[in-house]
This record gives sequence, structure tokens and C-alpha cells, in this order.
Amino acid sequence: MYCKNCGNIIPDNANFCHVCGTKVEIDNVFNTNLKEEFNEEIKDEPIVEENINEGYQDSFNSNDYGVDTDIPNKPSKKIIVPGIVSTALSAYMIIQAAISLLFGIASANLLFDSNQITYNEYVDTINQFLIESAITLILGGIVSLILGSIGLRLYFKHKNKACLILSTIGLVFATICLIGAIVIFVVRPMIFA
Repeated sequence: MYCKNCGNIIPDNANFCHVCGTKVEIDNVFNTNLKEEFNEEIKDEPIVEENINEGYQDSFNSNDYGVDTDIPNKPSKKIIVPGIVSTALSAYMIIQAAISLLFGIASANLLFDSNQITYNEYVDTINQFLIESAITLILGGIVSLILGSIGLRLYFKHKNKACLILSTIGLVFATICLIGAIVIFVVRPMIFA
């Protein structure tokens, strides 16, 4: 039988047209006597019921409503959020730690050069800024590693290239944060030895 809405051939036992989704009702279906009208459009191709049903089953994976369920869902843009946050957070932590450390050392040097603080206070101030910067880098690095890993997991699930790129950049920045913290802790005792 034929769909009255779009004219496509539909299986006799179908409740809905597999092409346009129109519900099949007795008054919604052309009589099979009108085959000649549709054959004129098709001309040389004979209509074979077996091939139609076979092709219908092969080319469509549809539910009872005639809606194609084989179309993959396009992933939401929300999946790139962990990669963006990971990249932004780790970059911010690197910049914040570097600025804090530079201004801290510069201010301690100015105070020491102008004899406003003693050498021991100078060393304590420098150590304090080094430790604060290292802690900032560690916290930012750990959170960025977690978010970057979540972003990579989302990439493997949805195959979104933006998610892969942002998560990878976030993981690289997170690694730089952690390496920077390790360098600070290794170098700190050597500064005033």
C-alpha cells in the first residue's frame, strides 16, 4: 500500500509511514489499484514487495512510529566545558602564582634594600611567597588534571575534537603547574643555603 501523504510504498502491517511518519489509517492509504500511477513515475523499475520490505528492514532501524532510531545523537556543546575550565583554571593559576611570586620577591627586595626588614624577615618573606605560589600551583594542577581527564573521557565517548584539544591543553597546563610546584619546593632550600 501507499502513503496518502507522501506516496511512498509502506508495508501492509505498518502503523506509520517510514518516510514521513504519517499515521497509517484506512482513509490515509491509497488503494493498491493506483499502482499504475506510481509505476509511471518509476517506469522501468518493477515494484517487488519482497525487495521493498527487505530494503526497508536493511536501510532503516526504526521504532514502532516509523522514526529512524539509527541516527547518532549530536553531542551537546556542554561536553567541552571540562576542557575549557581545565585550560582556563590552570592558565590562571600559573599566571597568578608567577605574578604573586615576582611581586612578593620584588617587594621583599625593596624592603630589605631600604633596611626596613632584617635578613631573617627577608628570608621568611621570600619563603612565604614561594610556599604560597607552590600551593596555588598544586591546587590548580590537581583540579585541572581532574577536569582535563573528565574532558578526555567525554572525547572518547562523543568523539568531539574541540573537547580533545581543550582537555589536552588543560592537561599540559596542569602538568606545568605541578612541575612548577615541584621546582619551587626543590629550589627553595637552595636559595638561602
